[in-house]
Amino acid sequence: MPATSTLNGIQEMARLTAKATQKASEYTATELWGNVRENSPTDHGRLAGSWQLRGSGTHKHLIYTNLTYARFQNDGTGIYGPKRREITPVRAKVLAFEWNGKMVFAKSVKGVQGKKYIEKSIEQTEDRRKEFVEMAFEDVGLL
Repeated sequence: MPATSTLNGIQEMARLTAKATQKASEYTATELWGNVRENSPTDHGRLAGSWQLRGSGTHKHLIYTNLTYARFQNDGTGIYGPKRREITPVRAKVLAFEWNGKMVFAKSVKGVQGKKYIEKSIEQTEDRRKEFVEMAFEDVGLL
């Protein structure tokens, strides 16, 4: 006598598993977005409030900002940045900028140390990845 089986149960489990992995991906992206906003350096809060989250396909999410200085705050500039040298004027004799309400003139500046807030945010999110998978599987009824 031949053995027969229906795939209905397996197909339903596969569908629910796919749904759960998408939910886990969304939970992870939302957590990372929140962590980046929370860990962004705040002077006026402009950077922290500028981060956007956009889904860009199955299991893909994009967290971005249009502020060009976000990279400099994260990675550093001058001797602390990728070029590892002081910042000097290109077309003028001195750099001129406002600092704490006063005008400053300098032949060079060391730059700013990177805050590494993106890396910190990723690490915080990865620490919760298992939790998000469990939540997603519970949400779809697989746990």
